[in-house]
Amino acid sequence: MVPQITHLTFDFFGTLVQYKPGHFAGDKKYKKSFAYLQANKYPNNYETFVKEYAEIFNMLTEQSLKTYKEFHMDAVTDIFFNENKLYIPDQIRDAFTKTYLQEWNENVVYFPEIKTFIKRLKKKYSLSIISNTHYSPLVINNVKNMDIESAFDLIVTSVEHGRFKPDSLIFTDTLKSLNTSPEHTIHIGDSYNDDFIGAKNAGMRCILIDSDKKYEGQVKDRVNSLFDIESLL
Repeated sequence: MVPQITHLTFDFFGTLVQYKPGHFAGDKKYKKSFAYLQANKYPNNYETFVKEYAEIFNMLTEQSLKTYKEFHMDAVTDIFFNENKLYIPDQIRDAFTKTYLQEWNENVVYFPEIKTFIKRLKKKYSLSIISNTHYSPLVINNVKNMDIESAFDLIVTSVEHGRFKPDSLIFTDTLKSLNTSPEHTIHIGDSYNDDFIGAKNAGMRCILIDSDKKYEGQVKDRVNSLFDIESLL
C-alpha cells in the first residue's frame, strides 16, 4: 500500500520565488548600502566595497561547506568592518546589513499566480518551507508580502536551524516538528544537490523543479515549473 502524502515542504528561493543567486549579481548597484559606508568613513570606492564584501562572503561560504553549519550575514559585515577598521555601534552594523539585504531582495520576483496555487494545495496538504538563507527575515518578510504566510504550518531557515541543505538533519528535524514522517512527505525544490539529494538522504521523496531541463531523463520526479507539480502529487 502506497503511503498517503499529507505534507509538502518547499524550498523558497528559486522555487516559490524567482531570484538572481549570488551577491552583487547583475548590474544592480547597492547605492544605499554604500552610502552607509561613506557616512561612516569607509576609505575605499564602490568597486572595492563590492570586491571586499563578496570575498568575505565567499570565504565564509567555502568554510561552511566543510561542515554544513550556516553563518549569519552579520558575520560577513563584522569581518568587513573590522578589516576596514570601521569600529561602529551594533545598531549601525545592523542597519547596514538590513539595508544591503533589502537591496539584494529587489532581485526577488513573485509569481503572479502563487497565492491561488498555494491556497489550492493548502486544501489537501500541510505546507511548510525549508530554506537556506543567511538572514531569516528575507524568507519570512517575502512570505508575508506574498500574502501566503497563513498557508504554512512551519518555516524553517538554515540560519535559525544551524545546518543548511543538503544536510539531512534540517529535513529530519522539520519532519519531527511537524510530527510526520518521510513516507508521508514530499519536498519540492529547484536544486539537485540541496533539495533533491538532501531530501533523498533524509528518506523523503523530492520533486525537482528543473526549468533548464538539465536532469530530463535522469530524474523521474522532475517538472519544468513549480506549477506542474500537481501532476506528480
